[in-house]
Amino acid sequence: DHRDLHSFPTRRSSDLVIRNVPLKKTEIRSSREFTHQILYQGAVNKGRGIELLIQSLQFFKEANLVIAGMGDEYLKMQDLVRELGLTDRITFLGHVPYDLLHKITRQAAVGVSLEEDMGLNYRFALPNKIFDYIQSGVPVVVSNLPVMAGLVNNFQVGEVLFERTPEMLAQTLRRVIENRNNQNYEHNLKIASETLNWDNEKQKFLSIFGSF
Repeated sequence: DHRDLHSFPTRRSSDLVIRNVPLKKTEIRSSREFTHQILYQGAVNKGRGIELLIQSLQFFKEANLVIAGMGDEYLKMQDLVRELGLTDRITFLGHVPYDLLHKITRQAAVGVSLEEDMGLNYRFALPNKIFDYIQSGVPVVVSNLPVMAGLVNNFQVGEVLFERTPEMLAQTLRRVIENRNNQNYEHNLKIASETLNWDNEKQKFLSIFGSF
């Protein structure tokens, strides 16, 4: 085919990225429901930072942790909780239907997404749970990986974990929860939820097909 390739319409790769963001939630938790509850939702698999998260509760005595999800590491993480004597502060919910998950998410003081840098798939990940936390009005703590850290810093809806130790994670979680109690995140979470939802993202999706 000798046709001039420059005659075909071109787009920057960034224009073609469609994020799997949720529908906008109309019901967001009020600050009066403040707790010290930490939430992890998603697969309980290797590389998700769940072991680190469990260990961090040894240094954050006031907090409780809810783990909503199943995976290959589920039984191993339950064994770790028993070994550390944290069974009264960590709850495993197993698989939770998506239509019920929002009610659980709204009860959290902070949500976590602590993926390890185990390759490109993790390094450039932007997990759905981050958007679910934001749509529920819940600030986040995320790994220092470029895409998720960039989003959190851009919207100022949480903190990035720069040192992956239980002590530093406990300090970071405590700082976010204290700021949440002072309502420092309320405004930013509202802006982020108005922006990062499917009503907005689908316009980009439809514009791609409309250009052909």
